Amino acid sequence: MALASLNLDGIVVDPYDLYAMALQGNYVEIATFRFFSFLADASPKYYIESILNTIRCPAIESMTISALELDDEYAPARPGMQAFPLPHFPLLRSIKLNGLGCSKFANFFDFSHNSALHTISLMDCTSPMALLCLLLPAGDGIDAETVWPHLRVIELTHIGERSSLTGLVSRDGRVDDATRCHTTRNARFLPYSLV
Repeated sequence: MALASLNLDGIVVDPYDLYAMALQGNYVEIATFRFFSFLADASPKYYIESILNTIRCPAIESMTISALELDDEYAPARPGMQAFPLPHFPLLRSIKLNGLGCSKFANFFDFSHNSALHTISLMDCTSPMALLCLLLPAGDGIDAETVWPHLRVIELTHIGERSSLTGLVSRDGRVDDATRCHTTRNARFLPYSLV
């Protein structure tokens, strides 16, 4: 039986050692992984990139990234640190962000090329529109590019900014006082509806 799931809880390796491994091209590829869960901070940028570049899982279907509060000792990037491109996850169908600032995440990481994405869950995340604005068409008319063409479900739980959801999840303003929204998009990419 092959290893299909990995959950890293806490700082399992020093972030700077992890970065050094990624910089040297050292990595472990586990092709049997289907689920990967880890704690990280969206800033500094190299932290998530280093994890995803040192533990490669090309067949991953579900990923959960939960907030990790780093000490001031780990917070600033050291001089000379460079960004890594994120590996592709062609089978990634579900991503859950828990407690991360979506504005930091969206600014630093481009998950828009993961076309198989079906479900996005944002739990206790601030500024969800920073990430969800990728759903807006990137062009006009028939040639408008659709990011995440298979995306059907967006789950927002304990939303930090109610007003930032206007126009995305509800046409009738039913987002007032919401702490959990579950939205869906139909196969013809019509606007999301509140469920």
